Amino acid sequence: NGDGTATLSGNPAADSADTYTFTITATNVVAPVNQTFTLTIDIPAGISSPDSVSFPRYNPGTFTVTTTGNPTPTLTEVGTLPKGMSYSNGTISGTPIKAGTFELAFLANNGIGFQYVQYFTLTVTPFQITTTSPLPAATEGTAYSVTFTASGGVTPYKWKATSTLPTGLT
Repeated sequence: NGDGTATLSGNPAADSADTYTFTITATNVVAPVNQTFTLTIDIPAGISSPDSVSFPRYNPGTFTVTTTGNPTPTLTEVGTLPKGMSYSNGTISGTPIKAGTFELAFLANNGIGFQYVQYFTLTVTPFQITTTSPLPAATEGTAYSVTFTASGGVTPYKWKATSTLPTGLT
């Protein structure tokens, strides 16, 4: 700058969060002088993982919340998890006992800018047959096949008819 100062300026590029060490040299008519500096590029806290997850009832599962930012954000869970599930260090895990939809929030904070809030939906699906009725019509004397599907619960599933099927179908 010609007045005994120098300026480091600009806009740190995206994805440049890190700690940088560099040397600045000032020169006058007598001799140069060097000074090493450290500069940390910070990024406000954020969350990059999905804002919802679904677990089948009675099946163990895990979901990890992924944060972004520099320094690394702390993460807090707010809300009530379903019975059988717990939260620790960014991970929801366990075996859900109760089916339903549970609304939560995750708060990420690293002291840079504002606290980041992600509203989150955790769904526990019940064990259920997902094939809908009525079934496609069958024609007498013509081969017929339909596949039944289920979701939730504990696999493998076992199937059986508990009432009388039409003659010729098993």
